[in-house]
Amino acid sequence: MIRLGVNPEQLLDARTDEWRAMPDIRIKPIPAAHELLDYDPARRHRFIGYLLELNGVKLYHA
Repeated sequence: MIRLGVNPEQLLDARTDEWRAMPDIRIKPIPAAHELLDYDPARRHRFIGYLLELNGVKLYHA
């Protein structure tokens, strides 16, 4: 991401047990599985989707 010009201080880990609140939107990473859930104690779930809440509407993005 740094090669694309993204400031490293703006990057956040996608923690599957945390909502992230920003102005007008909330985002929560959700564990995703192929055959099994791939879990790493340090990073938690390897594959995720996102639950987005905006204007009272929730949307899941896989």
